[in-house]
Amino acid sequence: MAEASRTIALAAAEPSGDQLGAHLICGLRARFPSLTFIGIGGDAMAKAGCRLLYRCERIGLIGFDGLLSRLGDILRVRRDFIRHLQNHPVTLYIGLDAPDFNLPVERRLRAQGGIPCVQYVSPTVWAWRRGRLRGIRQAVDLILLLYPFELPLYSQAGIPAAFVGHPTAHQLNRDREGARLTLGLDADPLIALLPGSRASELSRLTVPLLSSAHALLKRYPNAQFIVPPVSPAQAEVFTGQAGGLLDDLPLHLRPGEARTALQAADCALVASGTASLEAALAGCPHVVVYRLSAASHWLLRRLAYVERASIVNHLLPKADPVPELLQ
Repeated sequence: MAEASRTIALAAAEPSGDQLGAHLICGLRARFPSLTFIGIGGDAMAKAGCRLLYRCERIGLIGFDGLLSRLGDILRVRRDFIRHLQNHPVTLYIGLDAPDFNLPVERRLRAQGGIPCVQYVSPTVWAWRRGRLRGIRQAVDLILLLYPFELPLYSQAGIPAAFVGHPTAHQLNRDREGARLTLGLDADPLIALLPGSRASELSRLTVPLLSSAHALLKRYPNAQFIVPPVSPAQAEVFTGQAGGLLDDLPLHLRPGEARTALQAADCALVASGTASLEAALAGCPHVVVYRLSAASHWLLRRLAYVERASIVNHLLPKADPVPELLQ
């Protein structure tokens, strides 16, 4: 890539994609300082130097949860985003996870504008909806994979792919005492509660996790709990969902400290997703939890090829090392 100024567009729909995008931007800018970045993301991408056209919260969605009320706005954002990139062509488009948003954008940009497209993070075709491989082939010039077991699927489908690993593997350590000093906490035990980052996750998981915390406190009277929302705004949402369950509970809210909390905790209750991988890398024993709407859960059960939700249970050779409590 020449050193002349070039623009790369990226789009993330959730905090994990925002973090992934920020990591990628920093890595690319270290090699090519003249690059500029625009797109859809959050605070991490903005801090890394990406000019945000939209916030990632505008397009974040899981399953059918909230789909009817938000579909119109998501489609408007996608339409206007594509129009902007067609009117202001970029050197490269990188979709950061969020395949239901990014793959249609990539198809349009490739077909109508000839813009090279890279999808960073594969849709979970190894778990469900394998028929999406045909659409992926039409949408991308290259797909970057986080997990090694994904590569054979793409090789068999004739889709250019590269296994690049997960950046989290290089960002976490197991310095439990150092993490506790950073947080200023010295509880025995210290239990982390991670109810997820999306509004739908917080609405479905906050009450069950706090109810679990009260049950644990009866069994372990010296226990303390730490909840690390993604941001202060998410902390307010969590507090609103919690209601009276926060009364008489020794709980510490630490926005933006999820990884440190997992490094410090003796164990954790974790919403299924990237946080489970982070807990494993931090050496924190954990239970994976999740709850979807009835419609999303019904559909998933009929389309899924796998029984296990946690990525850790697919990466480690030991059978089901992480307990899962779903629905």
